[in-house]
Amino acid sequence: MGHGFFYTNPGLPTNPAAIFRFGSRHSGIVNFASCDGAVRALRSPILSPGAQYDAFLAMTGFRDGRAFDASQIAN
Repeated sequence: MGHGFFYTNPGLPTNPAAIFRFGSRHSGIVNFASCDGAVRALRSPILSPGAQYDAFLAMTGFRDGRAFDASQIAN
């Protein structure tokens, strides 16, 4: 479990032991809890380039106004 500030540009790697990155010991997913109480399971790995990576970066943005399709990365 983690919290705080992490860079999202590495995507979601397959190595759960990588520090300073989001990851999980669950097979194929990483769970994210939002401040509004929503919990989403995202498929991993998500690596650049591609539609999944673009949606992941948009989802982690703050008031950037970008639209994204969460179904591309949601489990």
